[in-house]
Amino acid sequence: MDKGKRVGGYICPWCGSEYAYVFEDGHIICARCRKVIRGPPGVRKVKRPPIHAPKVPRAAYLAALCLIIALSSFLAYLFIHGPFKPPEPERVIPNIISWSNNKTNDADRMFLVEPGETVEFTVNAEKAARFEWTVNKQLVQSSTSPKFVFRVPNAKGIWEIHVAAVGEGEPKCGIPPQADCEWVISTLSVDEAPDFFDYFTDGKWANRTETDPWGRPLPEWRFENDFRWANVPGWPITSHCWAQAPFKKIPGIPIPSWATASERQYGETPTAMLIAPSTTAYGTFEMWFRFPGGGWVPPGGGSGPRTEVQFYYIDDGFGHVYSYTKTSDSHNYAIGHHDSGFFPTDEWYHLKIIRTPDGWFYIYVNDMLEFYGRSNTTTVSRQIRLRLSRFDYALNPTTVIADGIVIWKNKYLFPKKSARYGPYIYNWVWDGTTHVPVLRNGIVVNGRGVTLEDIAALLGNSSLFSYDPDTKTANCYTDLVVWEGAELIINGEKLIFHPKEDAGCYFSIMYAATLRINNSVITSANQHYYCFRFPSTTHYSFYAGFRLGASSKETGTLNYASENRIFIENSVIEKASYFFIDAPLEFILRNTKFTDLHSIDIGDYSAPSGDRWKRKMFVRGPKSFWLFFKNLDLLDFEMRNVTIEGAVHPLNLTFIANAEKQLLNIYDCNFENENIIVRKSRRMESFWFEPQELVWAEYENLIGFVNCKFNELTVATDKAKAVVKYYLDVLVLDAEGKPMPNVKVTVINEVDDENYPAENIVKERVPRTAERPVYYGGNLITQLRLYSPHRSTITGPDGHTPLPSDGPNTLVVADYVQDQNGKTEFTYTIRAETLDGRKIAEVRGVNPNSTWYRSDPNKPTYTVVLRQVAGKVAGVVTDPTGAPASGVEVRVWERSAITNETGGYVITCIPPGTYRITASTEGASAWQDGIQVFENQVTIVNLQLETDEQPPLILNLSVSSVTRHTAKITWRTDELTTTILKYGTEPGVYTETFEDRSYTFEHEVTLTGLSGNTTYYFVAAGVDLAFNYGESTEESFKTSSKTFIWIEAEDYDAINPPMTVAYHPNASNGKYIWAPPGSGFNGPGYAVYNFWIEEPGNYVIWGRVIAETGGNNSFWVQIDDGEMKRWAIALCSTWTWDQVNYWSGADETEFQPEIDPVVFTLSRGWHKLWIKQREDGTMLDLILITDDLEYRPP
Repeated sequence: MDKGKRVGGYICPWCGSEYAYVFEDGHIICARCRKVIRGPPGVRKVKRPPIHAPKVPRAAYLAALCLIIALSSFLAYLFIHGPFKPPEPERVIPNIISWSNNKTNDADRMFLVEPGETVEFTVNAEKAARFEWTVNKQLVQSSTSPKFVFRVPNAKGIWEIHVAAVGEGEPKCGIPPQADCEWVISTLSVDEAPDFFDYFTDGKWANRTETDPWGRPLPEWRFENDFRWANVPGWPITSHCWAQAPFKKIPGIPIPSWATASERQYGETPTAMLIAPSTTAYGTFEMWFRFPGGGWVPPGGGSGPRTEVQFYYIDDGFGHVYSYTKTSDSHNYAIGHHDSGFFPTDEWYHLKIIRTPDGWFYIYVNDMLEFYGRSNTTTVSRQIRLRLSRFDYALNPTTVIADGIVIWKNKYLFPKKSARYGPYIYNWVWDGTTHVPVLRNGIVVNGRGVTLEDIAALLGNSSLFSYDPDTKTANCYTDLVVWEGAELIINGEKLIFHPKEDAGCYFSIMYAATLRINNSVITSANQHYYCFRFPSTTHYSFYAGFRLGASSKETGTLNYASENRIFIENSVIEKASYFFIDAPLEFILRNTKFTDLHSIDIGDYSAPSGDRWKRKMFVRGPKSFWLFFKNLDLLDFEMRNVTIEGAVHPLNLTFIANAEKQLLNIYDCNFENENIIVRKSRRMESFWFEPQELVWAEYENLIGFVNCKFNELTVATDKAKAVVKYYLDVLVLDAEGKPMPNVKVTVINEVDDENYPAENIVKERVPRTAERPVYYGGNLITQLRLYSPHRSTITGPDGHTPLPSDGPNTLVVADYVQDQNGKTEFTYTIRAETLDGRKIAEVRGVNPNSTWYRSDPNKPTYTVVLRQVAGKVAGVVTDPTGAPASGVEVRVWERSAITNETGGYVITCIPPGTYRITASTEGASAWQDGIQVFENQVTIVNLQLETDEQPPLILNLSVSSVTRHTAKITWRTDELTTTILKYGTEPGVYTETFEDRSYTFEHEVTLTGLSGNTTYYFVAAGVDLAFNYGESTEESFKTSSKTFIWIEAEDYDAINPPMTVAYHPNASNGKYIWAPPGSGFNGPGYAVYNFWIEEPGNYVIWGRVIAETGGNNSFWVQIDDGEMKRWAIALCSTWTWDQVNYWSGADETEFQPEIDPVVFTLSRGWHKLWIKQREDGTMLDLILITDDLEYRPP
């Protein structure tokens, strides 16, 4: 590796910087713009004249004294009379009179051309000193000629030809006195054209008459001045053929009352917000932006107000937006990342945002990946917004401009596949003054979906990389580098590195790259091992802040995170080292074997003092296999059926997770000869808006190892716990030794059931807060959980509890938990009972241990057997005359028997409890309630049949809760009957039937899957114990044309304390939920509701609430994995319906929700509604989810 030396005396031809990094092999990299230049010809050496110190004569001293006296007098004058303002030099602004081209021979400025065609462009201008011609923002001609000849490339594309007629005078905010004209030409057909196009070529943003190159009308933008972050509105400037922040506010509009202290202190910030229609939610979004005066930090610093551009490229019109923000200082925002940007120069920056249908965002600036992440807050768009603000202050040297807004719907313009051999920036190291790049040579791969065969074809150099398609084998003789945001796919192949020494070849996976390895082998051709290089705390990851800006800048947020997506399945990794995964977005490692794994230390630990040095020291040391998850979101994780074998035993396999952000289990892994090391996690960046106690916070690590083998387990720090767990198999047998299906099995941890209950296997993301909320990127953090408490399950047909293949229903129990102070062992009580709560059997003191380990997770090696404890019911049944009745069915619970010739019967295997017994035969029946069954005893019950030839009566038939797809029908009968409901969409024609053969007086049927806005006809019926059939007259109901989902608040699917059920006489069903007063602000309480959406669309949510004071009138509300909304409820002391809204609380003195109501876009399928504790004492009784946006509950 070659560490560059920073030296002066150079001038970069790109940005003019006088400093560069010089490497031993002759490479030179600019210290400012970071452009890699091969060899000295890329820069020119500056020979500075020597500086001498001549002797100063006495007269010079006297002259200097006179100058000081004069200057003092001048300053005294300024103090008394104020500053002297000399007249500004005259700015001569040219005037473009006309323009033309020899393609259309008229004033048309947007048209189609052919590849290879030559077009001459001409302007006629007054007072122009020179003409600056640019093509796609790159200066190509600066002269006094008003003509420019352009040869169209032999390619598909769009080209902007811009001319600035520049006059005499000083620039204003970086823009010289100039008049502008431009043309936009294209070789694309109408079918290939972008779906949205605006270069502001006509110098307008509204009332437009010209058409784009494909003859389509230009977008009509509308001006908006009612938005939170505008200080005062101003008209945008488009006369330069771009959109520019206003210089002045619209007259008569004062600074608003909600302006921040900085905004009031520093005055007006004229802001323009333009809005145009756009329906693209997935595709590619492009824009150019520029700060003509260069980067500039406002007097208010990070608190603003700022000069900035904000591009809302997806906006569904209901408050769900995705935006990109760049300020004149280093602040930068997009998809949850804060302050991850760069300090801009005065150049144009090309922004490209790609959003794929799976919700992933790729944000490039000047073809460098800047942001990366996933979000599915909205799946539709109705408009885009462009917001331009200029901080209007005397010291402000810059403004902001935007141009070239192009949107491609459902087209994903990723960088093309490429592979090159040469230097790449392997790392950045601290030289005591600044960060300097370190170079290595390697094959640098870019693009999405790149394969090993692609690399060989693109590189064309078999001495560096070869591929045999017959054996699907690749040989690599140097570093293999998957570049930022690129994707490498290795599927059913073998990749062989040829290192000349240990760690001689690097498999470098750069920031935000995706690596997919399936059914493949990665190995070395000789005795030397290769080395993985993932972005991490020891190897800088995010370089955009270094390479895009005017100065070296650490972003803080992403320098120490990989944001990789790693998928390795069904594969073998041989002769590797330094598998250090640090803060990925997704990590899936399944059915994979690591062999001959080496532990080495190639990390860089140079850093400035303070937090950055602490970060490095936290991970210092040799590494073989490390997983390090901190405070960045982990979107997906699985590590299952992995074997790790070291070249030397034992390896130390290190697991560091953040229990605030993820609760993880490692499943079915074999580390038999290796050690497990568990450590606490630490925060790796800080944000200005976070509480100071969270900066450099330490996080508890609570990680589980389920059905795993290992040599030794060490918990190396405080705030760390490792839980060793095993699968639980329970077999329930009845008193006769037969398997009992449909039995509820409950498991209770006898030592600590609150913190270490039995669990299942799930993957879900749930809201997670501390006593006060923890934010990331402006959102409350959520937690990825691979398990949830699951104390009970149901036995299958074989009488066993479900296997791990049925993850949500299986049972996992902890053997012990280990921390720095030692182990705590657990034992369990396991109970079996009927579904209606009747005890079958129970065992205590069950103690899991290593003998429960399963080489195949779905083949139990240890089973807990529970044998039913039961009683019997026996007796004699007689007919109405008192004679023995044979052939009569007698039923108790789920068991039955047929009487013999003497009328006798015996029913066995009945759990202890109280039951109803029935006897039925045609034309006669008997029944009796309150029959007591005792353990290991026989209860005698004799029954006499009564004649019954009358059909049962159907009484109190009613229909309720009718929605678009459901209806509830209830009735009662005058005797015990089965439940039958027949229905259809025509009178007298019943195409559907519901039947329940259990006997009851009260009947309820909920019909689902109905068609909306449809009339249904039905009859209710039943068969009594004597087999008499009774039926009602026909009734009807009509389903709604809208969806109405009514949910009782107490009918949750999950609840977490202190959220609890309470009672109120006027609540629906007498119950409601709340976090009781005194349980705290933003506590951990929540309730979860699963609901089904049949018709996709836009929905609102109503709640029947009581919110008596301003201190107990809000919840957090979330749908699925979407953004949490602060639901601010209007004060009410009786049960009142209130719609879920969104209020940021920006102005705590005035209640005015920014979004009221919140409209949720929901797809067909199951969804989760989270009601999360915010202010204790807020009461929720009933929930309504509806797509009738005009409906108001009674």
